[in-house]
Amino acid sequence: MIKTREEWIASTREASLLPNPPLEQKDGKWIIARRKEAWEALGPRIFDDYLDRFRQIAIDVLRERDPQFELVADERFAARIYNKTLKHSDQLRKGVAETLALLGSFPQYLTSCSHGKAEATAAIAVSEILKEADWVIWASVNAHLPMLRERRRDGPKLHDWTFVGA
Repeated sequence: MIKTREEWIASTREASLLPNPPLEQKDGKWIIARRKEAWEALGPRIFDDYLDRFRQIAIDVLRERDPQFELVADERFAARIYNKTLKHSDQLRKGVAETLALLGSFPQYLTSCSHGKAEATAAIAVSEILKEADWVIWASVNAHLPMLRERRRDGPKLHDWTFVGA
């Protein structure tokens, strides 16, 4: 099991040298080149307790109220100047939303999980994120709503996943 960032980077670099690697490095960023294949390959390494922890993380990350909405509408463009930013990056929030979409759309790859656990994790997380949500929560999660509603059989229409700084 990889325990440190350095071990993860070394392992990732090694994997990127394989033929048709699922990960590629471009401009100092790691990109999952073939998301569905990566999900299929990594799915058996995901267990029920991982999903339980992920569900809580997803709720915490995506239910965060965007502090830019504390400003009057005419000042929101300058939210960063006023230090009114989310605790978690847009990339992290996007990745969490996309993972929820994968859980709901491709649960069959999580062969080490209980039957129905992946779909239930996604459904419960989305339900909790939007439960009794006011306009600030809806506005805060607006960019991720397409992923949160993703449940089609053909799976999510995902964008590139990027990990910065590796």
